[in-house]
Amino acid sequence: MKKRTRKLFALALAILMLLPVFAPVNAQAATSRKAVVQSLKPGTVVGQSYSYATDSNYNSYYTYKYYKIYASKPYKLTFTITSSTTSSPGAMITNSLAYLKWYDNVSTSKPSSYSYEYLSNKEQVNVDAGTYYIRVDNNCKLKFASAAASNGDNYCMAKAFTLASGTNRTIIQTPKYNYARWYKITLSSKKQIAYQTVDANQISMISVYNKTGRRLDVITNGSDNKKCTRDTLPAGTYYICVASFPMYDIFETPIVFKWYAK
Repeated sequence: MKKRTRKLFALALAILMLLPVFAPVNAQAATSRKAVVQSLKPGTVVGQSYSYATDSNYNSYYTYKYYKIYASKPYKLTFTITSSTTSSPGAMITNSLAYLKWYDNVSTSKPSSYSYEYLSNKEQVNVDAGTYYIRVDNNCKLKFASAAASNGDNYCMAKAFTLASGTNRTIIQTPKYNYARWYKITLSSKKQIAYQTVDANQISMISVYNKTGRRLDVITNGSDNKKCTRDTLPAGTYYICVASFPMYDIFETPIVFKWYAK
């Protein structure tokens, strides 16, 4: 065999021997993405939405599993997210499956309309009737509980609910389930009326009225989420109103407050 022929033969043989090494690398570079949707029931524990695998042909692919919640009427949803690898476990809730697919690069089309809320650890949100989608962060687990909104018809002073001192009251508000709530309270002796909210950002939503409908001045009482009437009031009947404002965020945190004599 001539030297030139032997060199060409050796080169061809070397290339053939290297092909099995290079082939899987090239195949892995082309990954695919897909998404599946699974209905989620209260109390069911689910894991992260992301998974990665390689098939027998060395093709890599990502699968995103999204969880669907259907609310037949306004609900308060309570989410508990845990993780053994991070101190800030999280998840996302949205009204748009298309947004999650765009977020995870399953789709290149970003929807023109969507709303979302990022959840961490244990959180509550209010939702109107509709379908919502959950994405769970990596290495996290999630479960949720639901309770129907049952605020009643205490939307004016004449229909106010009686509320005892020191009793926590939770109010569900959503864009479509939004109106002022009234509560009737009683001072047994001459005192100031104080109230406290769980979220300091909600203090401006609450007002105190006397029985003739006059709103009473209130002042800060120790911290941003505590207020009390400026004046000491005689024993008698008063009212607390949780105001209604235009709402644009479809995921609202429940308002929790209580009142007491000071």
